[in-house]
Amino acid sequence: MRSFFLFFSLFCSFPFLAQAQSTGNIPVGTWRTHQSYQSLTDVVSAGSRIYAAARGAFFYVDLEDNSFHPLSRIDGFTGVDITDLKYHKDLDVVVVAYASGNIDLIKGGNEIININAIARSESVVGGRAINQIHLYGKFAYVSGGFGVAVVDLERAEIRENYTFRMSNGVSAEVFSCAVYNDELLLVFTREGFQAGRLQDNLLNSENWFAADSGAPHITTDKVVHLATLEGKTYFFYSYVYQFTGDRWQVVSPYVDQNYNTDVSVSDDQVVFSSLGEAMVFNPVQRSVQRRSVGTFVQDAVLDDQGCLWTADANQGLFASCAPGEAVSYLPAGPIAMTAFKLYSYNNQVTILHGGYTPSSQPANQNAGFSIFENGRWQSYSNRNGSIPYTFVNAVDAAYNPVDGHYYVASYTNGLLDIAPDSNMQLWTDQNSTLTRNVWPRVVGVAVDPQGDVWLTNAFAPNRPLHVKRQDGTWEAFDMRLTSQELGPRGPRNLLIDDNGFKWVRLWGGSVVVFDDQQNRSRVLTMDRNGLPSNEVLAMAKDQDGLIWVGTSAGLGVFYNTYEAFDTDIQAERPRVRVSATEAEYLLRDAEITALAIDGGNRKWIGTRSGLFLIAGSENEEVAHFTTANSPLASNEILDLTINDVTGEVFIAQEEGVISYRAVGTAAEATHSNALVFPNPVPPNYSGQITISGLARNASVKITDISGKLVYETQAIGGAAAWNGFDYNGRRASPGIYLVFSASEDGMDGLVTKIALVE
Repeated sequence: MRSFFLFFSLFCSFPFLAQAQSTGNIPVGTWRTHQSYQSLTDVVSAGSRIYAAARGAFFYVDLEDNSFHPLSRIDGFTGVDITDLKYHKDLDVVVVAYASGNIDLIKGGNEIININAIARSESVVGGRAINQIHLYGKFAYVSGGFGVAVVDLERAEIRENYTFRMSNGVSAEVFSCAVYNDELLLVFTREGFQAGRLQDNLLNSENWFAADSGAPHITTDKVVHLATLEGKTYFFYSYVYQFTGDRWQVVSPYVDQNYNTDVSVSDDQVVFSSLGEAMVFNPVQRSVQRRSVGTFVQDAVLDDQGCLWTADANQGLFASCAPGEAVSYLPAGPIAMTAFKLYSYNNQVTILHGGYTPSSQPANQNAGFSIFENGRWQSYSNRNGSIPYTFVNAVDAAYNPVDGHYYVASYTNGLLDIAPDSNMQLWTDQNSTLTRNVWPRVVGVAVDPQGDVWLTNAFAPNRPLHVKRQDGTWEAFDMRLTSQELGPRGPRNLLIDDNGFKWVRLWGGSVVVFDDQQNRSRVLTMDRNGLPSNEVLAMAKDQDGLIWVGTSAGLGVFYNTYEAFDTDIQAERPRVRVSATEAEYLLRDAEITALAIDGGNRKWIGTRSGLFLIAGSENEEVAHFTTANSPLASNEILDLTINDVTGEVFIAQEEGVISYRAVGTAAEATHSNALVFPNPVPPNYSGQITISGLARNASVKITDISGKLVYETQAIGGAAAWNGFDYNGRRASPGIYLVFSASEDGMDGLVTKIALVE
């Protein structure tokens, strides 16, 4: 106790700061998704809620207050690859179907029940993806590559599964199905319509018969979506067709559309979606009302008040309560789901939505890039006119702290230079040293301490590295590489180490280190320099100046980077202790897809088997996140970046971006702008309480107002966390608590407080 009183008295001369909650933060140890809501595929009306979904996005609008509510695996849903939505009004159940074959039931608006029989079945012959849901009685008939599965919505189980075969004996995918007049189950496959009587044993293929009479010749697989209203079954293909029991007949005027993306049923009308419009069919009048809402309608539904809601592939969700008018419901989010690369600086996180294929071809993504700051997204795209129309395939970014410019690399259009006043300059082969091979392909960009901007130029065999200096001049470098070393495609991304050396990942494998001051380079390989593999997938520089290299077969670390041009420089493979006498290589043979270093110098490592957090000189595994213990959509990590101000780790996956708030933040030697979050702490709060803005690796003690020690820890970088419990595992009583923090050398300190609300 004596040491504590010395510690306490030391702070008597330090400032006392009351702290408040910051904007846009989430508690330490929690997750949030960053969904794009612009490219929707499905919408359903469920009483006072409108649910809408896309691949990677799911949400509902509460009609009572027009509030928006995102939904994801964080909330208990199974996946992100939603393929269809339907609402059973009598049972008050929303049926959510996935490409994985999973089915989620939302009962009563809040209970989520998963049915995973299709997803987990080892006997599925066709694909598991669900194409369409049809509701009948207490059942949902779901169609897909597996045939038709009959789901009992009350018991939340699959009752039967009907399979089909094509004339050549191959398993037939069912694109749509519907029950006609309580008698027949109609299905549509690539070879047309079939029907089976509900009273028969439909598990027996002999009980199915052709039902194509009167139907048009349909040349495209997924344009037919069956729907039943008052016992009558319909589909659309330039006309609305109705089944009469033994044949199909036309029951509407001609419509110059033959592509149907989805169908829904209201109390007395059927709504067919087709490209840029919704077609509302009235069976009594046999009329089709064409309603143009959005640019590419994927699904449409009428709510209980008769308003038409449309899910648009380009512009999100619309509501139209009268022909010719529409209200947009577009929640804030990235402009696209695609996340090729992530970058962070100054409390801002950028998603680069471009990319290129493994064969080096442009991904032809025109979404641009999106920036997240203080809980809000802003998008820059030629879709909204915020960047030049020709700028597409954004693949990398870098901020220049010297002049405040922000640079975005394009794999097809050079370098976008954004000034602090938002003026933009596009640098291409026409006004810089960049080289064109079909396009001026800039793959990587980085800024050195002098404010010079370095770029890698793919498919530029003579000048693969370029610099734009602070005085506005450009210079190109051949990097002193032979054509064999460089390869036909040349460099990919780069980083700059503490010596000013440029570490460049080569497309053909390996890493080249280039020193522009002495015009020398060195190619580091598996055979000569100890890399686990020549297939280098990621690089990062830690706070000690070490270069971590992630390969297809594990990790390599270069400790003495100033010796990069010595003949014997070797990558060391980090080890982790597995017993008192044994150690093994850290993540041996793992495919390392991404690397990021947090403010506490901890290593976040992305692999194809999840996300790892490694800390300390012993390379302790602090965490391993997978789909089994986290909301990650899959175990494959594409890229990582960390907001050093908040410690939030952003994770790019094929399914979009998700983030996890960790403790480690950037720090200086002294305290600065200390912040407690949340503060005050609300009743029943069970998360971590974070104290940020601390001196690097500061000692932190928390006491009650009388000075009794409750908890002590050491900051990770510039932040520390407290779970609200004392050393005896008891929840701290409501009241005011004091936080005392001292720098490592004891020369700088801070006192602040935490309020636990009763």
